Amino acid sequence: MRQLLELGVILHIRRPLIDRGNLAKLIVALGTENLSQIVLHQQHSLAAELGINRLHYNSQHRSKIAEQAAIDKFKYSTSTHDINEFNALTGPWNYAFLSPMYASLSKPGYGVSTSVKHQITERQNKRVKLIGLGGIDQHNMAEVLALGADNIALMGAIWQTKQPIQYAIKCQQILKNIQCQKEY
Repeated sequence: MRQLLELGVILHIRRPLIDRGNLAKLIVALGTENLSQIVLHQQHSLAAELGINRLHYNSQHRSKIAEQAAIDKFKYSTSTHDINEFNALTGPWNYAFLSPMYASLSKPGYGVSTSVKHQITERQNKRVKLIGLGGIDQHNMAEVLALGADNIALMGAIWQTKQPIQYAIKCQQILKNIQCQKEY
């Protein structure tokens, strides 16, 4: 994970079963120089203590932060699984995942019949950045961006490769090439 952070990726840490102390140890082991790239999914109270400014809330906990977010300096993300849910986002959200784009690479069977990638064209909420998630790899990331996603997130493709750092570098190069093509 530390090497991925050194590449500049934003790393979401989703460890629902880890206790506060062990999560803090994990984060410190990742390097204090990388704290601005870490997003906490649980144990949000660690953020102020460790100097993390990115928090993620799932849809079940989304409503709990609306009032708090108006007065703090955190960047917020959330997850959505339908374009109507994404379009309805109001409040502090800087970006939201929309998933699954494709059949999941890490959860067998998930996303096979519930892909939402074509729903991107129904996007109305332009204030919140839309991040495509779910089944994305080096071969289909360009399609998700072409449909209108602001960016993509990789999970299973990184977890399942034997060379995750090299894979991440390759995907970053693909993203740079896509951005260069958009500029011309």
